[in-house]
Amino acid sequence: MTKKISRKSVISTDEVRKKWLSFFQQKGYHLLEPVSLVPQNDPSLLWINSGVATLKKYFSNPSLAPSRNLVNCQRVIRTDDLTNINQYSYHQTLFEMLGVFSIGGKFKQETIPYFWEFFTSPEWLGLAPERLFITVYHQDANTYKFWKEQKGILREHILYGSKKTNVWDMGGDNSPWGYNTEIYYDFQTNQDTPKNAADLDNKRFLEICNIVFPEFYHQGDNNLPLKEKCVDVGGGLERMAMVVQGKKNTFEIDLWEPVIQLIEERHSKSINSI
Repeated sequence: MTKKISRKSVISTDEVRKKWLSFFQQKGYHLLEPVSLVPQNDPSLLWINSGVATLKKYFSNPSLAPSRNLVNCQRVIRTDDLTNINQYSYHQTLFEMLGVFSIGGKFKQETIPYFWEFFTSPEWLGLAPERLFITVYHQDANTYKFWKEQKGILREHILYGSKKTNVWDMGGDNSPWGYNTEIYYDFQTNQDTPKNAADLDNKRFLEICNIVFPEFYHQGDNNLPLKEKCVDVGGGLERMAMVVQGKKNTFEIDLWEPVIQLIEERHSKSINSI
């Protein structure tokens, strides 16, 4: 009798989405349902371009939020990525953004371990720690410290970045700003280890999650602490699926492949009938 070869099952895109929402709900985050791509009562946007765009009323008035800690998965449109689609394998104009937000709730010390657990634990995405690189602003000692404490993390994979790569700033007086930390996946092994965040800007690495910590605001020439420190996280659903499914292009994941195959079949039949 031939022995069956057991193969590790591939995590589908739907499963990645469900795992994200389930994981953070288990950590005490309130689930927000996705909303229409057409903004409601927000004339400043033509369409929803980020997960946090649907939460603006909560950030301006935290008392309206159903919880201090929120999680969602929101479909968004990014027209500024149009020129990148032919150059990179992971840009899309219509995609789903996995979000985690805190408004005066959980901050760096709590959230950083959550993301390491989600990405590396076999119960969740189970990515190999040696494949992950982390970027932090070179003056953000707390974020560096909390990443360094994570079990299995390679310290040489925590890279310092500049203001250009690791500072989020809305700009203008009384506007919030803060440091951000990013998580990258390395598609290659046994290669030279990058030395700083700028070295990750190439096709070998894929940014799969960006964690922003707004904690200050501008007042003239001064930078003052925000009364309510916040967290604004954006994770690419299709990018995570691309990684766990071992694909080299987001259009090859199980979410898009059947659609593309159907188009190819219909196109082929229409050509053959001429």
